[in-house]
Amino acid sequence: MAGNTLKNMENVWERSRGHYHYPALVKPRAAEIPNGGAAYDFRTRQTLVDESFVGSLCDKSGLKPEACLEGIFVHEIGHYMVFPRTLGTIILAGKMANDFFAKEGEEAIGFILQTYADMCTDTASMCEEQRTGPILNIRRGLQADKKDELNGNVRAVMLAYLTYTATRAPEEKLDSVLKRMTASGTPLLDKELEPFLERMLGIDFLDQDVEKMRQGLFAFGNIVIDMVKKYGGVPGKGGIPGGPGGLSVPGIGGKDVDIKGLIKGATPADIKEALREIAGKVHKGEFDKIKEWLRGKDARLPEMPPVITIGTSSGELPVDQEVVEYYKDLSTHYPLIVTKKILETDSHIRTWSDVKKWRPGDDPSMALPGSSGGMLLPGITKSIKIGEMPVKTTDYKVPHLLVVIDSSGSMPDPKNRKSYAVLGGYCATRSYHIQDAHIGVINFSGDSFYLPYTRELDHALGAISAYQGGGTTVDVEMVRKMLGPEMAELYSHRPERHMGDLRREFMKKEISIGIPDDVFKAESIDVLLFTDGGISNLDEVLTLFEEKAELNRATIVLTHGFAQELIDRMDSRIQVHRIDEPKDIPNIVIREVTRNFAARVEAIK
Repeated sequence: MAGNTLKNMENVWERSRGHYHYPALVKPRAAEIPNGGAAYDFRTRQTLVDESFVGSLCDKSGLKPEACLEGIFVHEIGHYMVFPRTLGTIILAGKMANDFFAKEGEEAIGFILQTYADMCTDTASMCEEQRTGPILNIRRGLQADKKDELNGNVRAVMLAYLTYTATRAPEEKLDSVLKRMTASGTPLLDKELEPFLERMLGIDFLDQDVEKMRQGLFAFGNIVIDMVKKYGGVPGKGGIPGGPGGLSVPGIGGKDVDIKGLIKGATPADIKEALREIAGKVHKGEFDKIKEWLRGKDARLPEMPPVITIGTSSGELPVDQEVVEYYKDLSTHYPLIVTKKILETDSHIRTWSDVKKWRPGDDPSMALPGSSGGMLLPGITKSIKIGEMPVKTTDYKVPHLLVVIDSSGSMPDPKNRKSYAVLGGYCATRSYHIQDAHIGVINFSGDSFYLPYTRELDHALGAISAYQGGGTTVDVEMVRKMLGPEMAELYSHRPERHMGDLRREFMKKEISIGIPDDVFKAESIDVLLFTDGGISNLDEVLTLFEEKAELNRATIVLTHGFAQELIDRMDSRIQVHRIDEPKDIPNIVIREVTRNFAARVEAIK
């Protein structure tokens, strides 16, 4: 039958794409695949089909070529639409499999990862009526190809799981489903394979939560390893049966999830995007281990910017650029809507500033023919000269932002533990920055340092994530100057100095650089304070915020342990929140910026 099997490939492809609402994928093509089969190429988003494999499968199973192709296409498109879908998920699953089964060897890990991905994809198809038939047909057909005992048995258990998922009635027992399988054309599951099926039925292949995936991959991998030991030798010692140089995947065939090849072929931009996805799913320690594992796989990780150091009164404080990149990626998972407020702004109006001699090529509508007897005479006729005049007006604008963050020893070190205070500061900073706001930072502990208002995003993020780990005393005078007209004292020495000269230097107390005039206006600044409440001069800080409440929109985000009596005394215009779990901080920031800040100007008026 080879030679005619791919005749209607394009029509079948379009029908298969329709089962997934027509994702934008490259049309499939015929290709020679080691060990036969089909595979989805994640780099090109193209499905590859081995024509001889399809012909052989049709001959052995009795399936028509169109039925074979539809099952193959539905399965392979599922790898793009369902699992693993992204490079981030592939990397995360690969690292988990490596942690669990490293001693079994790379072939065993690849075997487990591929079959797990196949089960996630095909189980999802069992929940969609139009995809159920094609998947079950191709998997039943594969059982006619008894290439080796291991693959046949693994495929049999996978098929039984899928059939059970698709046909099981509510509350129906496993024995009843197994008895009905032969009626639908599904080969009867051998009695000795039923324990493997019962174990597999305890795995939820549909829930892609990180911890669920970790548990599922571990349980599934152990099932496969036990089957390999029983039917196909010892993993890592002689390899798994399936052909020279690799395995014959016990699914549709081919190798869709080739971890080593995908990682090695990924660009730094691909890896960066994958790490951004992973950052939102795992804690900081696991994230660092994943990056180290990628380096061992020769992944082309994005280059880190030069090291930043921050000047304090006690010396220099280094900023770990990997920490900055981690929280920058993580903050993209928490979009923050910044509301505007009515502010006095500088603007310009076009006005008749003077007259000039009209020349050929000038706008004739600006000419004054009356100045030359009603005629346009170059060099004689006068013309209106338009100029711009600065004016003061009011408009809705996003204010500038001052982030005041506690980096004392009672706060988590963002390098070792996920700091939700730092994350909240990053969420706010990125959202204000994209609205053309300037960002100022005060980082306090035993020492306090500040970063003047800047448009350099990485400088602001570095200042927020710098960790001192000392005592907890806020330099109230510094906060006062950063929140209003008093700030001019900090910039009075060298007003001609430009922000570009600052580079990577964060200085304490004596900074003088040029910034927009409106930063010196108190009403043009929002302030966010992140702390656990253990501030030695807390009453001074709260008093200052109350004084500034007329002009500055302010929110204080506190972890547990804050003194209740001080909360009760707070001005109602200052939003103060206690939280039981630091991980709630980003959500509080989002809620307060969107819900409370918007109405505060009207409340003051």
